[in-house]
Amino acid sequence: MSKYFKIIELFMMVTFLLCCDMFKNILDGDNESEADSTVIQGDITKNITWILAGSPYIISDTITVDEGVKLTIEPGVIVKFTDYSALIIKGQLLADGNIENKITFTAWDDDFGPYYEDSWVGIMFDSCALEQSLMKYCIIEKSVGWNGLSPVLIKDCSPTISHCTFRSYMPLWDSGGSYMLCMGDSKPLIEYNCIPQLISAYRGSGIHSINGANPIIFNNNIEYDGVNECWAVDGGGFLNGNYLFSVINNDTIVDLSLGIPVDEIGDGVFNTTSTNEPPGFMNVDGVTNPMSTPNPLDW
Repeated sequence: MSKYFKIIELFMMVTFLLCCDMFKNILDGDNESEADSTVIQGDITKNITWILAGSPYIISDTITVDEGVKLTIEPGVIVKFTDYSALIIKGQLLADGNIENKITFTAWDDDFGPYYEDSWVGIMFDSCALEQSLMKYCIIEKSVGWNGLSPVLIKDCSPTISHCTFRSYMPLWDSGGSYMLCMGDSKPLIEYNCIPQLISAYRGSGIHSINGANPIIFNNNIEYDGVNECWAVDGGGFLNGNYLFSVINNDTIVDLSLGIPVDEIGDGVFNTTSTNEPPGFMNVDGVTNPMSTPNPLDW
């Protein structure tokens, strides 16, 4: 065989082996960057950083960040979820964006409108009490309420949710639903966030707590649907410095009530309910310093 053909044969063999190795990595769940995106397959079992150069990251199925494992997401990264997928945090999530470069969690289809039934589910912090997670300067959008989940669900842990913007969430049931659901032994810090009213919801809320959860809710702007008996906050939580408002017939109604019974300390009893009409909160731990104008959320 001529020297020329031997070189061609060697080149083809090397190319074949490289392609096989790349294919094996994809099957094994490694994060291989494609031309315009990075597809995430399989649970996250070791510390990893999703860098801006690999954005957008496509989550094609529900994945879990294992206990003791840290997922770091750089500012400016976009994370896209396919239908019915979710991100479950049993370890630690550090999604620390900034005002110029926010981190976006969204549906994979950019053409989705404000009303849809097939989309991603949400981000769930599940019993990761030993790991302090953070979502700061994030956008969470275009999710649906499958199986009782919310865009952010917090169970038996206390992450910090700060300077985030929520939008375009639609519960898939006749009543209830919330942008954030806190459960059990949870006392997260929820501060400086923008939370709009729910889409097509009855008796839903911006932040809903159950089973003893008691979030710290400071300096947020939360809109609620006063016509359909929704609340900005209900079921628990201590509120300070929040702007709670409802728009009815183009009139903005701001809830400046301290509630009854008045509790400006927080006694752990969830029985303080707004006297405003329509009420912005129900059965919370206490309320102080309600705001008459929106909080600045860019600091």
